[in-house]
Amino acid sequence: MVELFGGAILMDIPATLTDVSQFREVPDHQEVYASTTSDQNLIVEILEPVVNEHDALTYHFDQVAEINDSSDTKVVSTEPIRVQEPLVTGSSVLVGCQRVAKFNEQKVAGNSVWVLMALLNITRFDADILVTMNLPAEINPLSSSFATAEDSGATEEVDLAKAKAEFVTMVGSLVIKNAGLFG
Repeated sequence: MVELFGGAILMDIPATLTDVSQFREVPDHQEVYASTTSDQNLIVEILEPVVNEHDALTYHFDQVAEINDSSDTKVVSTEPIRVQEPLVTGSSVLVGCQRVAKFNEQKVAGNSVWVLMALLNITRFDADILVTMNLPAEINPLSSSFATAEDSGATEEVDLAKAKAEFVTMVGSLVIKNAGLFG
């Protein structure tokens, strides 16, 4: 189990992911982990609940697409999931795909990225935990990531069903050790 937010939350995070705060500043409401050999990353965020939004998870997916200036977005599925943490009053997972260019590259160099998102509602503290994993689906030969992906073997197709199952298991491992995190 990896300590997040100063140990207030614990979660099983793959050993292949590195804590980004070791080499770059990360906002206080986020924990960010990234692979050193591919464009895979994981973001855990503490957020205020989305008000007046029928499907908060799709709202977050659309927000990420807008921030990333995605040229093509698609929600593949959404469904409820079980989380053992007693403070979580509702949880769901979304699988989607976005075409995103890196580092202000032109859109023509965009990579297809699988986006796995889980939203955990903590209604007692008027908070949500959003967990997002980005997995490269297709690396564009014009992308700055292409040479690195080829060298590391990361250009192989992602087994999406397996990735989703592992993501749901990871999210399900979340334990809140200190609810003071939520105020």
